[in-house]
Amino acid sequence: MNARWAALARRVPGGWGGFFLEDGVPTIYLVDPALKETAIAVLAAEGFPLGSTTRVKQGRWDFAQLYDWYRYLAPHTSVADGMSFSDIQEARNRIEYGVIDEGARTRLEEILARLDLPCFLVAIQIRPRAEFR
Repeated sequence: MNARWAALARRVPGGWGGFFLEDGVPTIYLVDPALKETAIAVLAAEGFPLGSTTRVKQGRWDFAQLYDWYRYLAPHTSVADGMSFSDIQEARNRIEYGVIDEGARTRLEEILARLDLPCFLVAIQIRPRAEFR
Protein backbone atom coordinates (compact mmCIF):
# COMPACT_ATOMS: atom_id res chain seq x y z
CA MET A 1 0.00 0.00 0.00
CA ASN A 2 2.81 2.46 0.82
CA ALA A 3 4.31 2.21 -2.67
CA ARG A 4 0.86 2.66 -4.25
CA TRP A 5 0.11 5.72 -2.11
CA ALA A 6 3.54 7.19 -2.88
CA ALA A 7 2.92 6.82 -6.62
CA LEU A 8 -0.49 8.43 -6.19
CA ALA A 9 0.97 11.29 -4.13
CA ARG A 10 3.26 12.10 -7.04
CA ARG A 11 0.14 12.70 -9.19
CA VAL A 12 -2.17 14.46 -6.73
CA PRO A 13 -1.97 18.26 -6.83
CA GLY A 14 -1.25 19.96 -3.53
CA GLY A 15 1.18 17.49 -1.99
CA TRP A 16 -1.13 14.77 -0.70
CA GLY A 17 0.09 13.32 2.60
CA GLY A 18 -2.37 10.46 3.00
CA PHE A 19 -5.95 9.64 3.93
CA PHE A 20 -7.40 8.77 7.33
CA LEU A 21 -10.59 9.12 9.34
CA GLU A 22 -10.51 11.60 12.20
CA ASP A 23 -13.55 11.29 14.45
CA GLY A 24 -15.27 9.56 11.53
CA VAL A 25 -14.56 12.44 9.13
CA PRO A 26 -12.53 11.76 5.95
CA THR A 27 -9.30 13.72 6.40
CA ILE A 28 -6.25 14.36 4.24
CA TYR A 29 -3.02 16.26 4.61
CA LEU A 30 -2.02 18.63 1.83
CA VAL A 31 1.22 20.58 1.65
CA ASP A 32 -0.80 23.22 -0.25
CA PRO A 33 -4.38 23.20 1.12
CA ALA A 34 -5.41 25.79 -1.48
CA LEU A 35 -5.55 22.88 -3.95
CA LYS A 36 -8.14 21.00 -1.88
CA GLU A 37 -10.83 20.70 -4.57
CA THR A 38 -8.44 19.50 -7.25
CA ALA A 39 -6.77 17.02 -4.90
CA ILE A 40 -10.13 15.66 -3.72
CA ALA A 41 -11.30 15.19 -7.31
CA VAL A 42 -8.20 13.15 -8.20
CA LEU A 43 -8.40 11.09 -5.00
CA ALA A 44 -12.15 10.46 -5.40
CA ALA A 45 -11.49 9.21 -8.95
CA GLU A 46 -9.02 6.76 -7.37
CA GLY A 47 -11.74 5.41 -5.08
CA PHE A 48 -11.19 7.34 -1.87
CA PRO A 49 -14.49 8.23 -0.13
CA LEU A 50 -13.97 12.01 -0.27
CA GLY A 51 -16.33 14.89 -0.86
CA SER A 52 -17.34 18.31 0.36
CA THR A 53 -17.11 17.23 4.02
CA THR A 54 -13.48 16.16 3.69
CA ARG A 55 -11.25 17.85 6.24
CA VAL A 56 -7.88 19.11 5.02
CA LYS A 57 -4.92 19.65 7.32
CA GLN A 58 -1.76 21.54 6.46
CA GLY A 59 0.95 18.97 5.92
CA ARG A 60 4.68 19.36 5.88
CA TRP A 61 5.31 16.24 3.80
CA ASP A 62 3.50 14.56 0.95
CA PHE A 63 3.20 10.77 1.14
CA ALA A 64 5.84 10.24 -1.56
CA GLN A 65 8.36 12.20 0.49
CA LEU A 66 7.49 10.23 3.61
CA TYR A 67 7.82 6.98 1.68
CA ASP A 68 11.19 7.99 0.23
CA TRP A 69 12.48 8.99 3.68
CA TYR A 70 11.11 5.77 5.20
CA ARG A 71 12.94 3.68 2.63
CA TYR A 72 16.13 5.71 3.10
CA LEU A 73 15.97 5.24 6.89
CA ALA A 74 15.17 1.50 6.80
CA PRO A 75 18.75 0.17 6.47
CA HIS A 76 19.93 2.53 9.21
CA THR A 77 17.12 1.82 11.67
CA SER A 78 17.01 -1.93 11.04
CA VAL A 79 20.23 -2.34 13.02
CA ALA A 80 18.80 -0.58 16.10
CA ASP A 81 18.34 -3.08 18.89
CA GLY A 82 15.00 -2.89 20.69
CA MET A 83 12.71 -1.62 17.96
CA SER A 84 9.06 -2.67 18.25
CA PHE A 85 7.56 -1.09 15.12
CA SER A 86 8.03 1.40 12.31
CA ASP A 87 5.36 3.14 10.25
CA ILE A 88 4.57 5.97 7.90
CA GLN A 89 1.96 7.63 10.07
CA GLU A 90 -0.34 9.48 7.67
CA ALA A 91 -2.61 10.64 10.50
CA ARG A 92 0.33 12.59 11.96
CA ASN A 93 2.21 13.36 8.72
CA ARG A 94 5.47 11.82 9.90
CA ILE A 95 7.43 8.61 10.34
CA GLU A 96 7.08 6.84 13.66
CA TYR A 97 9.23 4.27 15.39
CA GLY A 98 8.46 2.25 18.47
CA VAL A 99 11.11 1.06 20.90
CA ILE A 100 10.84 -1.23 23.90
CA ASP A 101 12.55 0.99 26.48
CA GLU A 102 14.60 4.15 27.13
CA GLY A 103 17.85 2.40 26.24
CA ALA A 104 16.46 1.48 22.83
CA ARG A 105 15.20 5.05 22.39
CA THR A 106 18.68 6.41 23.09
CA ARG A 107 20.28 3.99 20.62
CA LEU A 108 17.78 4.88 17.89
CA GLU A 109 18.15 8.62 18.55
CA GLU A 110 21.94 8.28 18.18
CA ILE A 111 21.52 6.55 14.81
CA LEU A 112 19.03 9.16 13.56
CA ALA A 113 21.16 12.08 14.80
CA ARG A 114 24.01 11.00 12.51
CA LEU A 115 21.69 11.26 9.50
CA ASP A 116 20.94 15.01 9.77
CA LEU A 117 17.18 14.62 9.29
CA PRO A 118 14.72 17.50 8.91
CA CYS A 119 12.92 18.56 12.08
CA PHE A 120 9.63 16.83 12.92
CA LEU A 121 10.08 14.07 10.33
CA VAL A 122 10.44 11.29 12.91
CA ALA A 123 8.83 10.53 16.27
CA ILE A 124 9.81 7.77 18.67
CA GLN A 125 7.47 6.10 21.16
CA ILE A 126 8.13 3.55 23.83
CA ARG A 127 5.87 0.61 23.09
CA PRO A 128 6.36 -3.11 23.66
CA ARG A 129 6.59 -5.51 20.77
CA ALA A 130 3.28 -6.99 19.64
CA GLU A 131 2.62 -10.50 20.85
CA PHE A 132 0.77 -12.88 18.55
CA ARG A 133 -0.96 -15.87 20.08
